[in-house]
Amino acid sequence: MPDSAPITESDLTSPEPPRRLVDPADALRSCRAAIHASEELKDLHGTAMAWGRLGALLQRTGDHPAALHAFDRSLAFLRRCGALKDVGIALNNKAVSLRELGRRVQAMECHERALEIRRQLGDDEGLAASLHNLGVLHADVGAYDDARSALEEARRLREALGHKVLLASTELRIGILHEQQGDTARATVYYMGVIAASETQADGTDNLAAALCHLGGLLIGQGDPERALPLLERARSLLKGVADVPGLSHVEFNLGMAHIARGRMDEGLIALSSAQAIQQRCGDVRHLSATLSARALVELRCDRLANAETLLRQALDIQDRLEEHGAKVHTLRLLGQCLAAQGHGGAARQCHSQAEQLSALLSLSRPDTSADYRDAQRAVAVHPNSRASGWLQ
Repeated sequence: MPDSAPITESDLTSPEPPRRLVDPADALRSCRAAIHASEELKDLHGTAMAWGRLGALLQRTGDHPAALHAFDRSLAFLRRCGALKDVGIALNNKAVSLRELGRRVQAMECHERALEIRRQLGDDEGLAASLHNLGVLHADVGAYDDARSALEEARRLREALGHKVLLASTELRIGILHEQQGDTARATVYYMGVIAASETQADGTDNLAAALCHLGGLLIGQGDPERALPLLERARSLLKGVADVPGLSHVEFNLGMAHIARGRMDEGLIALSSAQAIQQRCGDVRHLSATLSARALVELRCDRLANAETLLRQALDIQDRLEEHGAKVHTLRLLGQCLAAQGHGGAARQCHSQAEQLSALLSLSRPDTSADYRDAQRAVAVHPNSRASGWLQ
């Protein structure tokens, strides 16, 4: 009989908690075999669930375009068999991949529909997941009050349900929200709370690694890489044996920035290159742009201007495709400085002009707080006197 276990519910995190995918190729083969078996039996619900599990697996490996196809196939079968609760799960998971691809408006629509279904069904567990993810999306576009409201409601539901691991995931997101708003003291309290809670949970390793990574990144941004390094090294050790996933690349990214902040450029570039390789293998293009920009900052520091220009143009290409407007402003400014240093005054002025025009447009709406922004803060903390210091002005 085809496997009809529930579809995994996805939470949005940054970085996404690394899942235990020691052999993703084998897991993908199993999912596809389950789809084939269910189709042979004309089992609509079983086929829908198998497609949903394939989508969740592809999502965890970072292949979001393929995950979207799988979730759409799952939704088509679920609607035919009237499984409304499972429709809510599939919509939630589809929205996670849409957000990773920069399609936030569509992601919001999916979450709103999932939220409606879950309120209608009285599904508090699903409701908490949708509220958690809506909070992340609101934070993405600078709607911090809406983000806080959604995350706090998710936190209350998960606390009432006794879901300690999921509660820690939401508290991690609340910490990230405080960091996005510049309240590093409260962010630290939340990160430390998640670390303490996860230490005692048998299945809390993913949250523990993510919280250590975030706290390490925060310390780098505060100019304290010495305290950050042991946290990040521990996060890396927790992920030994895990297949390439976006969360692992975040640990490598922050390790790279910590090494560079201590003046160990070669070690830093090795870690950043490791992060880039993982992101490229996973198809995690959204965070790849931050890594390319960080590498460009190091190249600028070393006066390797042509290398820096190449990396910045690659980052801009990604930001254009994903409509990461806030990150694009910073990258354009940095590219302008790079071009000016190479004697390309006209091209440099054009970059600065584009950056200011886009910045003015963004100021008319809610600010875009893309993932690259906090990564850029850490980069400037590493090189406060570099040409890149104007990137965040």
